Amino acid sequence: MTNTATLEKPLSPLAIQLNEALKAQDPASPLNRQTICDRCPGAAQAIFTYERGDIYLCGHHMRANLATVLDGPVTSYWIEPSELGHIRGVGVPEQDFTRAGDGLTDA
Repeated sequence: MTNTATLEKPLSPLAIQLNEALKAQDPASPLNRQTICDRCPGAAQAIFTYERGDIYLCGHHMRANLATVLDGPVTSYWIEPSELGHIRGVGVPEQDFTRAGDGLTDA
């Protein structure tokens, strides 16, 4: 029988940084449906704030450039948690899609 505890890899520094950021991140998105990526016409899923301004990135541009963007002088950022599920060790909170009422009204 194999001891799986010895086979687990330690978390990457990026995963540790993102887990800490997710704990402090406001669950309400600062983005809306009209916010688009600065690189393509896709919907923005992340915002990175620098002293000179903000960068908005869609999911695939955020994933492709995440380490580079976070290595820069970013002052704050917000990332859609569901976009981080591909990074091993990042604790993405489960989304609750349940709604109260009969489904036809907001009651």
